[in-house]
Formats: sequence, C-alpha cells, structure tokens
Amino acid sequence: MFIEDSSYFGADIKIGFYASDHGDSEPFDGVLGTLAHADAKSCVLHLDNAEQWIIDGDFASGSGSGTAIDLETVVVHEIGHVLGLGHSSVEDAVMFPTMPSGVRKVELNDDDIGCAVHLYGMKPMEQTFINASYRYSFGLAQMLLFTTLGLFLLDV
Repeated sequence: MFIEDSSYFGADIKIGFYASDHGDSEPFDGVLGTLAHADAKSCVLHLDNAEQWIIDGDFASGSGSGTAIDLETVVVHEIGHVLGLGHSSVEDAVMFPTMPSGVRKVELNDDDIGCAVHLYGMKPMEQTFINASYRYSFGLAQMLLFTTLGLFLLDV
C-alpha cells in the first residue's frame, strides 16, 4: 500500500499517465507498445495513457479485448527500476523486460529478491532469518526498503 503525498514535489516517487510525446525524450507508442518507463535518478514513473489498464487482475471482466494490461504488475516492475533494479533474464521474474496482455505478476521471485539484496544488502537482524526462510528475510528487507522511500508495504 502506498501513502499519497499531497505535494507532487514532496513525493518520493512521482507516478503519472502520459500520451505519446510527453517531454522526456521517451515518447509512448500506443497500445501494447512501450507500457511504461521509469527513471531512478528523478524517481519518476510514466505509464502509457493509451493502454487498457486493468486493476486487480480483473481480466475475466472482458475489458480490453485481449489488450488489457495489469496496472499493478507494470507499476511493481517500474518501481523496481526506480530502486535501481535492471531487467532479468528469468521469465518468471517481475523484472523480466516484457509483459504480455492478460498476465498478472506481482510476486517477487528469487531472482528479483537476489538482485534487491545484492543492491541493498540486509540488516543484521534480517540475516538471522536466512536459514529459516529466504523469502521471509527479504520480506523484512523489502519492508525496510519501501519504508525508507516513504512507501509503506503492509502485506509483508
């Protein structure tokens, strides 16, 4: 869960929907082209307004006629870029570079977790949990990463 900041300039990550050429030298190209892009230095995340976005993976509703894209899936991927993660060659990873329509992928896999831990490390308290559960240990690290940015992840 994110907490909305009432000030655009006070927000840690700035998210918006944009169409075609929107002034950042990375124009969008319409439905099922480039879905989004993010910049780690400025912490901005731009989503293509032309896409047929689905919320909560509701593909069964028939919305989108085969072109529906899960909004949360794309935002999780792009926040990975804001945090400094690159693309993964592991197809099940959130950070895999392509996302077909009709797919919901918001659970981090081992490759995503390993890359984040490599970039940010783990605090000593978290390392005690590694033998018991690698996922649990990253759950704590993930919570700390997001709260450090001013974002609050409640389902860790």
